[in-house]
Amino acid sequence: MAVYNFYMFYNIRSGKKYGNWVKHLLFFVILLFDLVIVSQTRQTILILAGCFLLLILLDRNSKWGVTKKILIFAGIFSVVFMGGYISDFIDTFSLNGELAVSTTGRLYSYGYYWNYFLKHPFFGFAFANKTMYPSLVGGVLGRASVSDVGIVGHLAKEGLFVIPMYVIPIVRCVIILHRSGRNKNIPDLPYYWAALCFLIAGSATQIVLDQERILLFSMVLGMIEYINIAAKNNLTMTEL
Repeated sequence: MAVYNFYMFYNIRSGKKYGNWVKHLLFFVILLFDLVIVSQTRQTILILAGCFLLLILLDRNSKWGVTKKILIFAGIFSVVFMGGYISDFIDTFSLNGELAVSTTGRLYSYGYYWNYFLKHPFFGFAFANKTMYPSLVGGVLGRASVSDVGIVGHLAKEGLFVIPMYVIPIVRCVIILHRSGRNKNIPDLPYYWAALCFLIAGSATQIVLDQERILLFSMVLGMIEYINIAAKNNLTMTEL
């Protein structure tokens, strides 16, 4: 939602209603407030920042587009760097900081799940119940969590079956978007790239194969397959 609303208010098109632009800006600010102030999920903050940066860089280099980029980067520099937010944010990953327990927990999870995958590469521990088998699913004292360490956790859980479930669909999406970039009938391609990058960047921490997030995965795959049909048949999105 944050990526979509940022894209919609950032890309002002001629003839677009001013009220719609304000609506998307308002939704974006609310979502940003929730992310930074309420949930404070560090990995998601970094991933979304990368998605916003990608959308800005993929914007057309028209006179107004270049001006927007300069103004946004100047604003980011003045607020983030001069305010010391970067150094404070980096300190949250320190092994001696307030969130050291979270950092050490993830480091332990990466090591445990990666070693388990190397020992059981084909099937992993499958769908073993963490309550019944805490030392198997969660390691020592059940500290490790599959949903915290992305694709490494799922390699330990499903083994090499992660490749057809996750890796191959992602590679297919990259190929579709790259091929569709030459088709002028496909609008809003930067948004699709940003949505896909959200999935790829999240692979290191919160992969979208668990039950809480898999709907997002199928939604993005569906959007990209939709434009693939339009590109193959040389149709506009409205014609499709």
